[in-house]
Amino acid sequence: MAKETSDGNKTESYLQNSYRAVFRAMYDQTDSNIFEYSCFDYLKFHLFGDQGIFAVALQLGCPRILKYAVEEALKGENEQKWAREAAKDPVNWLRLGLQLYSISITKEAILHLAGRIAQLHALPPNAFPEPVLRTVFSICDYLQSYRAEVEADVQNYVRKTLLPPRVNSGFVVKYNKNDLADIGFDLIAFSVFEEWWRLTKVRMARLARVAWHAAIGDEKVVVDGAILRMMMNDEPDGGFQFYHRLKSNPEENLLPRDQVERLTRRYHVTPKAVGIIYHKLENLKAGVLDLFGAILKNSSILNKVEAAMDKSDPLEGKDSVVSPYLHFTCIDLADERVRVILEQCEGFSWDESILENEEGVHS
Repeated sequence: MAKETSDGNKTESYLQNSYRAVFRAMYDQTDSNIFEYSCFDYLKFHLFGDQGIFAVALQLGCPRILKYAVEEALKGENEQKWAREAAKDPVNWLRLGLQLYSISITKEAILHLAGRIAQLHALPPNAFPEPVLRTVFSICDYLQSYRAEVEADVQNYVRKTLLPPRVNSGFVVKYNKNDLADIGFDLIAFSVFEEWWRLTKVRMARLARVAWHAAIGDEKVVVDGAILRMMMNDEPDGGFQFYHRLKSNPEENLLPRDQVERLTRRYHVTPKAVGIIYHKLENLKAGVLDLFGAILKNSSILNKVEAAMDKSDPLEGKDSVVSPYLHFTCIDLADERVRVILEQCEGFSWDESILENEEGVHS
């Protein structure tokens, strides 16, 4: 890096090094040593800084010659670091991936952008080429449809497990006293679960909204108009936090203890009866958790568990409702599809003024 003492000389030295690296890449695009150091902060400077190597390549109209060097530099110990940055700021990393013509960077950034799109401060309509926006919004549509399917599956599973089967009219079913008592407990457990499910969803959505508004103040989301907010069910995290908490700590979060305790106080339920209700609710857990598996799958390269529990991060661990790492990334985006997107973006005119004025995603 620069060794000169004056700011002017430092700037000149930064530019000289950047130009030198770009010219070096012009002669050999397979040179993996374009970046002198592997330090991630050094790489970030040269990828996003005004005096960096990528900025010079953009100015000279040849950013793609850095593709190999950038992808090589982001491997190994830097892989999780850049994946975290892409999760926090998918807008700028997506622009980088598109301009480099990099499948890996573009793919990762699209996954995080689709998962966090309702948390964006602003996304100008001309920020990305139409094929990119079309892909992102189609993923958002799919995520919400998928989530609706999961919730319907949960409701159907609970009903089949706890509610007695319907019988045709005229068909006589004889129940003894024990059968009727068991059906009664099933109905109580069903009512408790239904109330808990509804209230927990509302509470988690409220927490996500409070955290989101605290992050951006009174600013309004201007991504694809009001349709996006309706599409995301007024939940900035798309509902991820609800499923994540249930899956990460089912013993604590998947048993509606508050509802059961309120029931016992109101109707003076005996400890034995409470035990029966808990037993029936406990039996639901495994089946309900299995239904969460697919929607919580992580298709990104980001190790969410390690990232969200990183105490060096200003966030407060994996249960933080504002964590940029906690969003849906369950879509399998094929490399071939990303390659087609890159081809369709050929000739797009990048407006650099958008980047200069854009705040991106609040983390």
